[in-house]
Amino acid sequence: MSRFAYAAAPNLNVVFFADTDLRGLTELAQSACADADLVVSLGNVNLEELSVLIPPKKPALCVLGDKDPERQPPAPFKVLHAGGVNFKDWRVAGLSGGKRLGTGNGFYIDEEEAKALLDKLPACDLFISHLPPAGLGRTWHGSEPGLHAITSYLQEKNPIYHFYARKDDETVDDIISGMWIVGVNGMLYPESLRYI
Repeated sequence: MSRFAYAAAPNLNVVFFADTDLRGLTELAQSACADADLVVSLGNVNLEELSVLIPPKKPALCVLGDKDPERQPPAPFKVLHAGGVNFKDWRVAGLSGGKRLGTGNGFYIDEEEAKALLDKLPACDLFISHLPPAGLGRTWHGSEPGLHAITSYLQEKNPIYHFYARKDDETVDDIISGMWIVGVNGMLYPESLRYI
């Protein structure tokens, strides 16, 4: 159980998916997608399967992870890779890519590439990535740290929220200077994300 109330924005309901094949989530996911203002995949999600659960004309954003091929996902998904969009009153930006932990055909990124991309990325309210920031006191995949480039971006640009993919059951990781850092495993649909 988290120490904190869930957090994405007042006036914005977002359903997040990460590291899931949607087994056992189909009906719940379809209902959450219908209720949400925005559907977001944080990587390693079967986007073909998820796309059919999203109502027509519902906006959907994604970042790709280390198990996702480097290709355009099905509609309605728009990939955010070192880019951003405005949604309602929120500026949303993202960074795709996982760290290479072995062989595979996924979407990978390293520190140098991430730094070069994030140095050009403007400030946002909601930042999404597959990888976590480094230095949260926890590790990702047991021993692999997150990206220092993400940590630097968060410290410099100070978004309100950062959501990333997480393999375990932890949810809200930390609040740093009023910023929520949230790891998502499976599906997360807070009805309201606000400070308490």
